[in-house]
Amino acid sequence: MVSQEDSQFFFDLVDEYLKKSYGLNDTELAFIFENIEDSDVEDFISIVSTNQVSFSDKKRAIGIKQKYMKMLYEN
Repeated sequence: MVSQEDSQFFFDLVDEYLKKSYGLNDTELAFIFENIEDSDVEDFISIVSTNQVSFSDKKRAIGIKQKYMKMLYEN
């Protein structure tokens, strides 16, 4: 059984990886997590879910990041 502390460590690690991969700060990543549509989740996290990410996967993931950054900063 995984402890709550171990789970939190894993989620913190994923958060840090996503922030570094996408060049996001805490506020931006939190906004994405709060607003991301189900259809975007898989493409957005594909960068951390596999070792072999294709160029088209990266392009889709960056497009998703840009979509939510536009939403955040236009409001």
